[in-house]
Amino acid sequence: GADRGYKVFVETMSEGAVTVVPEGTILHCNEQFAVLSGRPLNKLIGQCLYDMVAPGENRELETMIRSCPYDGDRGEFLLKGPKGASVPIQVSARPAVLEMPVVCIVVTDLRVQKKMHKMLEEEIARRVIAEDELRLSHAELENAYRKLMKEAQDKEVLEERLRQAQKMESLGTLTGG
Repeated sequence: GADRGYKVFVETMSEGAVTVVPEGTILHCNEQFAVLSGRPLNKLIGQCLYDMVAPGENRELETMIRSCPYDGDRGEFLLKGPKGASVPIQVSARPAVLEMPVVCIVVTDLRVQKKMHKMLEEEIARRVIAEDELRLSHAELENAYRKLMKEAQDKEVLEERLRQAQKMESLGTLTGG
């Protein structure tokens, strides 16, 4: 009944599910974890989970699993594939007691989130550049406007001087003949 439904749920969920002892030995995992790790499901049982993350992260994962608080813990790691490719993952762990102390882990593939994050960063960078170009264009327009206004004022001054000169010339012609 309920155990079968739970097993179907765990076996068909889109995240990896792994049960390990605190020392890191895999007791059970689902097909999705096998897909994420790039290894056959039957080869994963008995393997050490700590050896499956990127060098330098295995101690951090081990510390997280061994000292996992009752309310759980999570962290990001790189899951090493057998052919050298790595998959960014989030590990959510919570201790449990079955016949012995174990830690139940949900492994989430972060490739899509990382790709979206990268695309978002690139879009932000493009927008910053566009904003800078727009500011530059705006400044250039302001400078051109100021220059045109100055030229218009200069023209008005020259036209006024010309009118004054023409008036003086007309007065000179009228009075002097």
